[in-house]
Amino acid sequence: MHNLPEILPKLVSDSGSAKNYQLIPYHLTNTFRWNGKKLKKVTKFENDLRFNFMPEYKFKNSSWYDFVDENFAQKVEKNILYNKEVKSINYQGNDVNLTFSDGSSVDVDKVLITASIGVLKSSNIEFIPELSTKLYDAMNSIQFKYGFKLIMKFSSKFFPDAVDFKVNNGEKVIYDMGLKKPSNQNLLGVLIRGEEAYKYTDKKPKDIVNQILEELDVVFDGNATTSYLNEFEYENWGDHQFTLGTWVESFRTRSKYLRTLNETLSGKVINSVIKLLYIEICRDYVY
Repeated sequence: MHNLPEILPKLVSDSGSAKNYQLIPYHLTNTFRWNGKKLKKVTKFENDLRFNFMPEYKFKNSSWYDFVDENFAQKVEKNILYNKEVKSINYQGNDVNLTFSDGSSVDVDKVLITASIGVLKSSNIEFIPELSTKLYDAMNSIQFKYGFKLIMKFSSKFFPDAVDFKVNNGEKVIYDMGLKKPSNQNLLGVLIRGEEAYKYTDKKPKDIVNQILEELDVVFDGNATTSYLNEFEYENWGDHQFTLGTWVESFRTRSKYLRTLNETLSGKVINSVIKLLYIEICRDYVY
C-alpha cells in the first residue's frame, strides 16, 4: 500500500463513507551517506531514481494505522478475537480448525494467513496436513532479516532527510519521520537490520539509545545529545514473537517462489504473507 496510492479507494468497499485522506510523496531530496569519517551528499539523480523505482507515499495528517482502523477494524471489531495466538491450522476436513495457545479452538470456512515469513519459518504454527517440501523451499528462499526500529525526539532538527551508514553486513539508516508533514516536532527514525542489528540488541533499550546518541554526535558535532528530549519508542521486530524479522524484499526473490507462497491450501487457507511486503509494528506518529 505504501507505493500504490491508487489502490486505497479500491480497498474501501463503501467509498462514499471513507475519509478523504491526503497523501504526500515520500520523495527524499536532502540525503547523505556516512562512511565512518564524513558525510557525502547523495545526488538529485540518485534520489529521483530511487523514488521512481520504489515510490512511497504517506498520510499527511494521519497514518496507515488510522486508515486500516477506521475503514476496516472498526467495522468488524465485534468479530475480532483478541489475545488469541494461533498454534495450529487443520485444513484436512470440510472446515478449517484453528487451535489457540490457550487451548480453545474455532472452526471456520476459510483462513487468510498474514503471519510473517519469520513466523512461518519458526514453525510456531503447525499445519495439518504438513506443508509441502515445495512450500518450505519457497519460504527458505526468502530473506527476512533481523532488525529493530528506534524513534527519538529532539528539540532541534540537526539532521537531513536521511543518512545511510556504511556497514559491513546489513542496513543502518536514520531519517526524518516528520518530512513534509505539518509538524513542529523533530522526530528521528533509526532503522537497523541484518548482522548490524546484533551489535545493539544485547543491550537494554535505554543503553541502545545512548549508543545511538554517541554515534550521532560524531556525525553531527555533538548536536544529538544536547538536543535529545529523553523521549523514545523502541521496537525489536527480530525478537517480537509475531514478526521474528523485518520485511520481505520481493524484487530480490525469484517469481516462482512468490507464486508458490501465494497458492492456497485446499482452496481454504489463503497465504498473503508475500503480498504484505512491509510489516511495521511501531505506529506512524500523527502530527
